[in-house]
Amino acid sequence: MSDLTNSHQNFMAHINHDWPYDLINGLNKFNSFMKGDGYVYLSRKGDESQLMLNIKTLRANGAKLPVEVIIPFEEDYDIEFCDVSLPSLGGSCKVLIHYIDESVLDKIEDNQLKSLALIISSFENVLYMDASNLAIKNPDAFFVNKPFINNHLIVWPDFNRRSASPYFYQISGIKVHEDVKARNSYFSNYPKGKEPGKHYSYHDTKGTIPESSSSGDLLLINKMVHFKTLILALYYNHFGPKYYYPLLNQGGAPANDKETFIAAAHKLGLPYYQVKEFPREFGPLNEAKHHDVYAVGQYDPIVDYIQTHEEEDESEISKNVNEESNNKRKKQLKKSLTSLDDNMEIDELYDFQSSDTPKYGLNEQDSDKNNYNYHLFKASNLFFVKNQKPKLDVVELFSVKEVDDLEKRTNHEFRKRFFGKELIRELNGYDFELSIMRNLHWIYCEAVKLSFLEFNDWNSAEHKEFCLEVNFQIEFLTKQAK
Repeated sequence: MSDLTNSHQNFMAHINHDWPYDLINGLNKFNSFMKGDGYVYLSRKGDESQLMLNIKTLRANGAKLPVEVIIPFEEDYDIEFCDVSLPSLGGSCKVLIHYIDESVLDKIEDNQLKSLALIISSFENVLYMDASNLAIKNPDAFFVNKPFINNHLIVWPDFNRRSASPYFYQISGIKVHEDVKARNSYFSNYPKGKEPGKHYSYHDTKGTIPESSSSGDLLLINKMVHFKTLILALYYNHFGPKYYYPLLNQGGAPANDKETFIAAAHKLGLPYYQVKEFPREFGPLNEAKHHDVYAVGQYDPIVDYIQTHEEEDESEISKNVNEESNNKRKKQLKKSLTSLDDNMEIDELYDFQSSDTPKYGLNEQDSDKNNYNYHLFKASNLFFVKNQKPKLDVVELFSVKEVDDLEKRTNHEFRKRFFGKELIRELNGYDFELSIMRNLHWIYCEAVKLSFLEFNDWNSAEHKEFCLEVNFQIEFLTKQAK
């Protein structure tokens, strides 16, 4: 442990504090580096069809900002995808090995590539999305609203509680006050959140990274403000597999780069915001009445921040206003809300916490008591869906061998929703799965015929069968929605 501590201290003593001057101020006017806002994906060979769907969906939702796909090696570069399809959707490819020495990249595992991809990406402000992430709505507004404009780094939560080892804090020189409770991460009716003493989460104490664990699939970052975060995260990822992944996860979650960015910002004392609303799984119900996880949903950080920080913002507004005028403003607001109960105080409008009571199952098999429908806030806004299984391409979704019975294929009783009916309910009736199927049909059956979409012969009977199958699924979803 002393070696790790000394190494960390030495790195911190020599860490660069800013981007090289010539790169940002000197030669920058002659290149496209660190310019504006944009979306970044990290792609390997075989991700092209999934990325086509993601970016087509992004554009269909009205997103205007440019897209950049970072490709590690030249052998991952698909000419039709990078030079034909992607530019038609407002995107481009960038090859990582053109900027990082091959001898370095050869020693790096896939889950260590994200920090390098973010560093070489062209934009100053980046929304990084995993290749399997689909935006349900237009994320362009994230870049010009709180919590991004005042924190400059947004991370999304994972399902697990945070499991960083106390040794990580010792090694990184972060002072933790175990006897000082800084927050409560438990449900309000759960005893651990109320009991005195040390009956609370270690990560509810002063100095620790807040609950819950972080997802590695989404990240919104200002690279100018968080330059040192990127460099320290690169350090954590370089020594990740042997040291920092186990220290930050302790086997409680996948051992990868997911915790390194928030850990780096926390160590450096730089601002960050982690979305509070829980991620949600979507998929058909199994025999145990639990959802098979076909997709994971994440929520809108703007709406999340408003519900978390309204009281803080209210006090900021009131700093230069005396109590009398503030009360007058509240009375005027109450008067304008004709539907407001006469007995309700205006302050109750700012209580965004869910009024539902969480339930506690006896075990994992207890399907009667679970919190699937519980939301932390009253008005959380589902924004992303990460596809888990099956892969969203027509070959994997609709294998002809499995659906060779034409009667079953056209009979809607044999069909199912991949993400379950709960996704429609969460989106107040909007059928995002239907939108996905229509975009898949456009990519595979209407757009320019591209070789990376896995069909050797686009005039073959096999290709026609798959397009027919997508049409059957669209018909099924359309009739279900009525």
